[in-house]
Amino acid sequence: MSQLFHIGQILKDSLKSCRKESAGALSTINDIWTVAVGPDISENSRPAAIKKELLLVYVSSPVWIHHLHFSKQSIIGRLNDLLGKAEISDIKFKIGPV
Repeated sequence: MSQLFHIGQILKDSLKSCRKESAGALSTINDIWTVAVGPDISENSRPAAIKKELLLVYVSSPVWIHHLHFSKQSIIGRLNDLLGKAEISDIKFKIGPV
């Protein structure tokens, strides 16, 4: 009997194999996200992708986009401190799956 897999997991695994460097960095950022932003923000946002030094973060609503826009530089600073290097220079917030 063949085993069934959710399409989301198949795509996630495929993307990891295609973009190992950025997937590794994204995985690390996901691991430190709650520490960097705190539990309230973490519950309403999720790092989704990295392209060069730009971090894409999905948020739950336009209100959170507005709120996080004002905290962007602080979040970048905390992430880079926790990463131990200046890996993120900008963040784009977008409504998406949290």
